[in-house]
Amino acid sequence: QLKVSHAEHVLIKRMTAAEENFDRALQVVG
Repeated sequence: QLKVSHAEHVLIKRMTAAEENFDRALQVVG
């Protein structure tokens, strides 16, 4: 149970980081 919740937390953190990088890239291109 704990291992699954930890995996989800890591996945969510990775997704939010990817969104931040994507927004930053769009600002650089724009």
